[in-house]
Amino acid sequence: MPLIDKGDIKRAIKIGACNLYHGCCHNFIYENSSEILSVLYKSAFFILQAKYFYETNQYIGSKIDLEKHLDGIDKEILNICIDRKKLTAMDETDLVLYYDKIISWSSNLLQSY
Repeated sequence: MPLIDKGDIKRAIKIGACNLYHGCCHNFIYENSSEILSVLYKSAFFILQAKYFYETNQYIGSKIDLEKHLDGIDKEILNICIDRKKLTAMDETDLVLYYDKIISWSSNLLQSY
């Protein structure tokens, strides 16, 4: 089997960002489920993991270890992912900020990759 190359990783980031963006928008418009939003934040870890690997050629397998290497919005998204259970206790008004963060972040990834 051929090895995974940079193009494959870039496609994985873009596909992950597309799926995340679509899932977040759909959930926000039709379901507005904090449980679904929590799961969507969980999936952001895999995108961040691939993004870091794409940028550094270094694979990091755990959220805690990856968090040490991130900054800015990537680190913020990962920290929400790590503590995502708190999302399920929030009301709709508080969740809007978290929808905005992840939709904006995934949108920026789509434009970048």
